[in-house]
Amino acid sequence: MSVWNNGPALAHTIYHDHCYIVQRDSGKLVIGATMKPNEWQAVPTLGGMEAVIQKASQLMPSIKEMPIEECWAGLRPATNDRHPYIGRHPEDKRILFLLQGITGTVFY
Repeated sequence: MSVWNNGPALAHTIYHDHCYIVQRDSGKLVIGATMKPNEWQAVPTLGGMEAVIQKASQLMPSIKEMPIEECWAGLRPATNDRHPYIGRHPEDKRILFLLQGITGTVFY
């Protein structure tokens, strides 16, 4: 989600306990994120938005007072073991797969 930052701009991205806050040049802060294993609906939920705001406000309390600008959802597919998949396509050896195996964030 993004909120309008009505305070001083952040000098750096904040990341803690699977929550991030990123300052954009537009004045917006991008905050996130939720992770729901085996959830395949890319639709924001009220519970998810509340969870994001709650976690982010522990890092930056003023977020609770900032107007929400936009909400979105996405999918973060991963391999079961979170290990990368590197190999050739079984039917066309000219195709090489280089897949990270992670869920979209590398801050583990």
